[in-house]
Amino acid sequence: MLLTHHAELRSAQRSISKDEMLILFGIGMQTEQRGGTSIITIVREESEKWINELKIVVTVFKRMNPDKGYKAIYRRKVKAVKRLINHLQSNNLPYFVINQEKNTVITCGYQSTRVKRNS
Repeated sequence: MLLTHHAELRSAQRSISKDEMLILFGIGMQTEQRGGTSIITIVREESEKWINELKIVVTVFKRMNPDKGYKAIYRRKVKAVKRLINHLQSNNLPYFVINQEKNTVITCGYQSTRVKRNS
């Protein structure tokens, strides 16, 4: 997943790492928009389910005993999952906008208003 310059700036400002975006991409709901873009969001009703599942992932990662070369990667992944749990527990859930054709992240942030869906 590629990030535009704008997305890199916004993710740094809003403390959303690329690892967190990858997890969000996997668990989020994708809604088509005009202009060939999509918004990836977490549905409020499902956030508790994902929080519980992500806590299990943290437990599994902590029980693993990786080789010395992989410890830094495991620590980074655990940190990303823990931060995502904190984001999902907040009032404003994270989102990001992707360009479908180029498979690039355009921007990211936190929902302050409800996302309208056609479903």
